[in-house]
Amino acid sequence: MKLIFSFFCISLFLSYVQSKRVELSKNELNSADFSDLRKDYVSGCNRAVAFDTVIICNQKERFHLNSSYYCLFDNGINLPGKYVWEDTTKSFTTHNFCHKVQIVLNEDTIFNKTISRNDFLDHLYPALQNYAVLMEPSFSFNQIDQVFEFSYSLSIPVTDVGLAIKLSTDKSGNIRVKKD
Repeated sequence: MKLIFSFFCISLFLSYVQSKRVELSKNELNSADFSDLRKDYVSGCNRAVAFDTVIICNQKERFHLNSSYYCLFDNGINLPGKYVWEDTTKSFTTHNFCHKVQIVLNEDTIFNKTISRNDFLDHLYPALQNYAVLMEPSFSFNQIDQVFEFSYSLSIPVTDVGLAIKLSTDKSGNIRVKKD
């Protein structure tokens, strides 16, 4: 009987310790990691990203891509508290970003556009239409079809809510948008 009682007490104690360990992990994650994520995001507003490259196709066609991705510092997005992980009682104001792209084929400008979240609104669900930021630009060039593809993440800042999306343009300047 003493053995059963001892086993019961040890089991009870171990389950209590395990539950406290899980609580501690959640609290540590919320206070430290999300605060660091937000700091990284906010500091990213001060960093512009530029692409400047030349692509030569079949000795006759020379594409020059020049682009810059930057923050507008417009205070244009006010995230409700439910999207602010470290304190869901407070809102968070952030900025829109855009990507200015110019593509020149030989001497002719075939594409000159400032890409923003607004270019993708038809492909976004309501939360992303209201709160997403254009993030993480990258590009590729399909040499066979001669198509530039610009990939983005349209995400609510410092959350895991978002969508990968692509905008492509051919050498005639035709634009196509698709979810990735």
